[in-house]
Amino acid sequence: MITVEKIRVNHKALKKDFRYRVVKNGALHFSWSVRSDRIGDRQSACRLKLWSEDGFFVDTGWLQQESQSYLYEGELPTEQRIWVSVTVRHDGEASDAKEDYFFVSNLEELSPQWIAAPQDRAGSVLYFKKNVEISKPLKKAALYVCGIGYHRLMINGACADNSLLEPPLTDFTKQACYVMYPEIENSLMLGSNMLAVQVAEGWRRNIWSRLLSNHDIPRFYGRPQLSLVLRLFYEDGTVETVHADEDWTVGYGGIVRSHLFHGETFDANWAIPKWASSAEALEGFMPAIRVDAPCENTTTAVMEPIRPAEIYKPKSMIRHPDGVYLIDFGQNIAGVTSLSLPKNLLKGTKITVKTGEFLGPDGKISWATMRDVESTDTYIASGDDRDLEVWQPVFTYHGFRYAEVTGIAILKKEDIQAISFYNDIALESNFTCGSAIANAIHKMAVQTEKANIHHILTDCPQRDERMGWMNDATVRFEETPYNFDVGTIFPKIVRDLVDTQGEDGSITCTAPFMYGSRPADPVSSSFLIAAWQAYRYTGNKAILEENFDRFALWESCLGNHAEGDIVQYSYYGDWAAPVYACEGGEHNVDATKNAHTPGIFMSTGYYYLNAVLLSKMAEVLGDAEKNKQYREMAERIKTAMLNKWWDGKKGIMATGSQGCQSFALWLGIVPEEKRALAAKVMNDDLVARNFRFTTGNLCTRYLLDMLTEYGYVDSAWELMTRENYPSYGYMLQNGATTVWERFECKTSVIMNSHCHPMYGSVDAWFYSHIAGIKFDGEGCEKVTVKPYFPKSLLSASAEVETVMGVLSVRWMKLWGELSLIVDVPFGMKATVELNGQKTEVGSGLTILKQPLEI
Repeated sequence: MITVEKIRVNHKALKKDFRYRVVKNGALHFSWSVRSDRIGDRQSACRLKLWSEDGFFVDTGWLQQESQSYLYEGELPTEQRIWVSVTVRHDGEASDAKEDYFFVSNLEELSPQWIAAPQDRAGSVLYFKKNVEISKPLKKAALYVCGIGYHRLMINGACADNSLLEPPLTDFTKQACYVMYPEIENSLMLGSNMLAVQVAEGWRRNIWSRLLSNHDIPRFYGRPQLSLVLRLFYEDGTVETVHADEDWTVGYGGIVRSHLFHGETFDANWAIPKWASSAEALEGFMPAIRVDAPCENTTTAVMEPIRPAEIYKPKSMIRHPDGVYLIDFGQNIAGVTSLSLPKNLLKGTKITVKTGEFLGPDGKISWATMRDVESTDTYIASGDDRDLEVWQPVFTYHGFRYAEVTGIAILKKEDIQAISFYNDIALESNFTCGSAIANAIHKMAVQTEKANIHHILTDCPQRDERMGWMNDATVRFEETPYNFDVGTIFPKIVRDLVDTQGEDGSITCTAPFMYGSRPADPVSSSFLIAAWQAYRYTGNKAILEENFDRFALWESCLGNHAEGDIVQYSYYGDWAAPVYACEGGEHNVDATKNAHTPGIFMSTGYYYLNAVLLSKMAEVLGDAEKNKQYREMAERIKTAMLNKWWDGKKGIMATGSQGCQSFALWLGIVPEEKRALAAKVMNDDLVARNFRFTTGNLCTRYLLDMLTEYGYVDSAWELMTRENYPSYGYMLQNGATTVWERFECKTSVIMNSHCHPMYGSVDAWFYSHIAGIKFDGEGCEKVTVKPYFPKSLLSASAEVETVMGVLSVRWMKLWGELSLIVDVPFGMKATVELNGQKTEVGSGLTILKQPLEI
């Protein structure tokens, strides 16, 4: 029996909510996963149909192909349901048709307008509203909205959905992302209808002290503004379009202060009951004014929205003598608190919730990890029916595990909870093994990622930063696809980087560019890696086609900073190693520059990696000339690195540090006959230092990989599962539930985040080496399963949700046997290897066994 399980459109899984179903106009890539009850089953033919209620219809007929994908390049109707059905066949047996639907945006044809408040009041939330009269029967309706920085849409007093921090953050001078709400006709009625939108500053004007001290204001900063287009399709065939214009009014309400970092203040004395539903003119509201669009490029947001995710109830609550309640939610998250307010509050009562991620020895929140962020939300009571029953901030978020509440005499555990939120891209992937420490590290890494997915992949959620740092991302982007669906976020990151790119090919350290340097550190191969991973994990070849020349320009920029194929600059390199391995670390706990691994060695290594990736991309795109050009370029850079840094007699690369050795081995530039020697140098140095590793944010990942692949898996396991400083176990011993920025438990405010994904990249090692899962080809069509077996570990298992289905791997040392059990999804080809015993398999269950060596 064959069953089509899931359909993806433009590399995005279709889910129940409309936000997961919106795509932009243009060529569409369809792909699907299938289940079968037969071993080795795969597709031999497929058939795809498209249709709409207005008579649009496409039938591909039976296509004789194994590929579980189809590219449709024809015209599509917009602003209505388009149904898609997929049927597959193998050996004469056909599946039932799997049906789903999606919507195509028409935004590019609508010439949206922009409005703002006539008076620009910094820090305030704007309340826009307009009454729309519907005088005849409505067939359907769609709406597009973009309020920058962040908006919340209400239709007739009800929130349009539960998404948060919309629209997606971009460089607003380059592109503005509109949220499309299709099929809102059920929210409208004959007669008067009220559209209302709150607009907060968000990243539009997120002024903070570090920016001010550097006079480095991002180019996309400006006044908050709103654009909205309502499309009304009537039963009589006419269409009405309602724009944001001077007929809208704007004023202020209960949210009197909003800052993305510092927090939000709700003053019930300024609240206007039913402001979003009443058609009456409101005191203090003024006509909006027309303003220029922030950019020419308007696009529809297709990325999965930020949604409320996990809810955490207090694990403990204590009351300090000064009346401060300290709540521990048990998990470091990014989000806000939700507080049930006491009844009959006195007018002017002020309730504050301060949040943080670390406790000091006095049992209160330590601000050492927060830098200049206030991280404080405030509620001011009106003492009447305007007071809220439940208060939850709307346009801010915090990184926190702990909350301090003041202003409430008696607070019970059931009165407060923490709500985490992030873009809804988490997969059902998982890893577990026989080591409690390893399992805790895996969980810690995944939780850290969740706390840093807010339209961009941020570096931290708690302090005055929260940017997409591209140097950290280079190794992070190899971990992310195991745990998260990268089908929309990686292409967005690539486009954010393209928006930063200068005529000289330079990109910037952060994207969207908020802080850092131009050109970015050469270690920022994340630009190419994001696109390559999107292709490998989702089959998105278009991202390579669209941006190949952009990637080549970045490589050319690095070449212009090279002499003899050695890149001559570095800012970060293998950044933020344990402080004893950093320059000046013996007297400065905040030292960051690696003292063991030269920065220009790292820069040149990534210059080489870019050339390799460009060669691979050219091969995928069928460009033989570019493939040859970049293969030859990679060979030249490799030769230059070997000539400058390689000592073949000693097996030492550059300084012979753990970073130099592991990076060179990972790149594959060490002569093959000398790789074992180079690996021995690496392992010997680690053991001689009693596992006090000297690698930083990049090479720690490579160190684990290369130790494992060159025969030292027990050293890698020891390194990963240690509990004394420096180690992930040391973080756990100090109460960590997310990964720290540094391995030191510091009291300073400099680089002291306790939720930082860069070192969480080691989670990839659990999947790729302990479970042995490495994907290849387009859209996970091929996989190698080759686990490694630490002596002290008796079992491990992993499941990875892919576009082709769930791959499951389990191994165990039991009853004198080593057993490897692999379940491969329909259509995927696997090479399964158990200690040199290699088997090529298709879908279904494969079990390999070997006697255990004593």
